[in-house]
Order: sequence, then structure tokens, then C-alpha cells
Amino acid sequence: MGQTDLDEARATMLHLRGALLQAGRMDAHTEPVPFCGRSPRLDMLGLASYLGNLVDRAASSAQCDRAAIVERTLERLSA
Repeated sequence: MGQTDLDEARATMLHLRGALLQAGRMDAHTEPVPFCGRSPRLDMLGLASYLGNLVDRAASSAQCDRAAIVERTLERLSA
């Protein structure tokens, strides 16, 4: 529905993953990377679900609530 194609959206979501890992002080080498390659639509659904769960794990790792980890992540993305 938007102007972003699925490849661009996937790249953006993976960039968001990196920012969430940093904000949560998590090790990117031990955090699983979501599988992609089944179909663009299924890849996007899987990434969205993964990122939702990652927000919870990052908040727990940083010992803060979901809103705080989202704010920290957005600060990293805008820097």
C-alpha cells in the first residue's frame, strides 16, 4: 500500500534489528537472524513478528519497558 517495495522494506527492517540490538545492549553475533527467502510476503510477516519479539527481549536486556527501548532505538536510527 505504500511507496516502499518489499526489498527496501526488508532492508529497513534489518537495519531496525541492528538498532534494537544496540539499544538493548545485545550481542548481534548470538541473536538469531530471521530466515528469508520463502516469498517476499512471508519474509515480511516473519520479520515483523521477529521484530515484535525482539522489542521485548531488548527491553528485558536493557532492563527497561517497551516504550523506553523503542525511544532508544529511534534515537540510534536518527543519529
